[in-house]
Amino acid sequence: MARFWNEAHAAGFESVYAMDFEGGDRTGVVEYGVVEITAEGIRQTWTGLCGPASVVPAWESDTHGLYQEDLTGKPPFSDFWELFRDLRRSGPFLAHSAQVEDRFLRRQWRTPGEVTDWSFAGRSVIEWGPWLDSCGLFRTLRPGGSASLGDLVAAEGLVEPLDGLAVDRCPEKRACWHAALYDSMASALLFERVVAEKPDWSLGRMFRESQGRGEAPAEQIDLF
Repeated sequence: MARFWNEAHAAGFESVYAMDFEGGDRTGVVEYGVVEITAEGIRQTWTGLCGPASVVPAWESDTHGLYQEDLTGKPPFSDFWELFRDLRRSGPFLAHSAQVEDRFLRRQWRTPGEVTDWSFAGRSVIEWGPWLDSCGLFRTLRPGGSASLGDLVAAEGLVEPLDGLAVDRCPEKRACWHAALYDSMASALLFERVVAEKPDWSLGRMFRESQGRGEAPAEQIDLF
């Protein structure tokens, strides 16, 4: 088993939760997708549509493919507080360019309450992070290349595995880019690729590389 997962179990968690949100500043989250990743692979997924906080502008619909009529009568994102709070308590979050997902969460719920900082033994925080970030990880793993989600999935030969997952997991007509569960499964597959290629990377290093901080100095004690 990779060092990351061994140290994750020692730290008290066995799952990482990749996520993606579709929406905007005015509408808020109109679709969420979450993928549970364990040492054995993808375990389960969650996705759903959410009622927008305001009328969905045409340019947003052109991006994510969701229209006002698709979202009318759907529960607001605020109804999913317990899901995201409980996931955060049980393991760290992962996204591609995680500051976007973090901002969506903080706009809805400023804090998840006191939770474990999975990147540092024995420390608690009142934040949705620290996040693992597939974009940050690939900037180290494949320096100089495109960091866009679609380009990375294609370059890594993951289009076929992603589409295979999408057939089984994604809702009808949402097995495509800019659909929340599809994008979060892409991030999950990229994370698994990093773990497979860097089995010696510690839990702490995964978080540091996610944030662009690289390997710890030799004199620094790695708590994981």
